[in-house]
Amino acid sequence: MLCTTYNQGSRRCPARQISFYQSHFIRTHMVLKAHLTRCHEQFKAAKTAAKETDDTATIQLDWSENYTVKQSREEKGAYYFDQHISILSGYVWSKNESFSFGSLSDDTNHMSEASWIAINELLLDLIEQKKIKTVNIIADSPVSQFRNKTTISMMKKYGEENKINMKWIFLEAGHGKGVADAVGAALKRKFDESIAFDPDNSYDNAVENHIEIKLFLYDSDGIKAVKDSISAIRTVKGTSSFHEVFVTEDGALYAKNLSNEKERLLKTVFKK
Repeated sequence: MLCTTYNQGSRRCPARQISFYQSHFIRTHMVLKAHLTRCHEQFKAAKTAAKETDDTATIQLDWSENYTVKQSREEKGAYYFDQHISILSGYVWSKNESFSFGSLSDDTNHMSEASWIAINELLLDLIEQKKIKTVNIIADSPVSQFRNKTTISMMKKYGEENKINMKWIFLEAGHGKGVADAVGAALKRKFDESIAFDPDNSYDNAVENHIEIKLFLYDSDGIKAVKDSISAIRTVKGTSSFHEVFVTEDGALYAKNLSNEKERLLKTVFKK
């Protein structure tokens, strides 16, 4: 059966069979069903990972939109120059302590190497001081920041060097909002308050203004050092579809396309 033709502006749109729209609806419905399944399973995996046990810490993190430092006084050239601050914010769950954190830098690189140097001090504190043996990380899934071969290589490096198990859970695309974003917003609000309260002493205000968010600093040299230390790993086939990657303390890597599926061993090949 043919659909009735109709006019769209000055064009006359061709008629299509009802079966065309039926098949299109079915395909779209299947895509939506798969998307919702991934949302459900990844949120379920994240909730399970956040359960507090003796030697496990779970971190949820995300990059905030860069903070633009506001001018406390109008000055010549302010219109042409803005200073931006990168903020990687998040929250840590563990049995003995749970807290929010923020990593700050004037380097606006948000690539994977920047993500790892931003949490390096936090990870070392958890591993060396808190004696954590299993680290779970929850984040959204942009391929430039988290879900890529650099993350896989760094997880293997941390697992082998520190003798820990590490798991990275990637939330479904478009559904990565969470507590990390709230922490980032709170930090930006504190920045605004520190500048507005006493513009001439904004730095002292920031130092003396005690907040419960743990702060870490990193710079461009740290990003470069991490980038140079990354093993030259070849592209891992299927990385863009991974929703969970984990490494054991002996460096064995496993991945899942969905957290409720059976893991499979990853074969990583390093360039010579």
